[in-house]
Amino acid sequence: MIRIAAAFLSAALVAGTGPAIRAPNGGSAPETRRGPTTIDGSSGYVLKHKQERARLRGEVEGMWENFVPSTSKRWVEHSTSRQARSRVDFETGEVTLEALAASENSPGKARQIISRKIIARLKVILKERNGEFSPLWNQIDDFSGGFVTSRTARDFAERYLLPRLRTTRKPARSRDGKRRYRGRIKIRLVPGHLERRPAATGSTPPASWQSFTPSPALTRWPSREHRPTG
Repeated sequence: MIRIAAAFLSAALVAGTGPAIRAPNGGSAPETRRGPTTIDGSSGYVLKHKQERARLRGEVEGMWENFVPSTSKRWVEHSTSRQARSRVDFETGEVTLEALAASENSPGKARQIISRKIIARLKVILKERNGEFSPLWNQIDDFSGGFVTSRTARDFAERYLLPRLRTTRKPARSRDGKRRYRGRIKIRLVPGHLERRPAATGSTPPASWQSFTPSPALTRWPSREHRPTG
């Protein structure tokens, strides 16, 4: 019987809701001279994560008009540079990919830069992590009888996404005072994408996907033994 994960951990730092209070080795939170780690911030371990969340949130808000956190129905991730963002709404069945480019570039060059960042972000959210398939496994139709994977993401984007990419004609000023071009593209998940996910069990979610707090009714984890067909 295919093993599926149904329990989920807290959202990622960049997603804005913070990680679960866990020890680095995955066990219970470590004890200090002040006593066990608590959510009220009395532990330096928790305080460090709170400070990191605040720093990352500040970086994101400085570059983007708004800060979009992950929720039980929405998975949000940013690139390391914070200049590309992916939003997966499992309730509406829609993926939004966004990216930024510096104002020093011409509109044509900015579009090229944004295109590269969007392709890279699509590959990331489709990629396996520590042997576990992405929540978008078999969720994006490649229009050729299969599904988009991390390996086919570039070809799919160049064929079907980039021609529809919308970028700003002029760079706009961000909260941090810098001017940037912005680009956005949306992708629909396959019809009945919720029903395509296997039934949930009581097993543990993969540690590699601690960046998202999905609702068990919306997203279920395919096991590493369940190989994709597309």
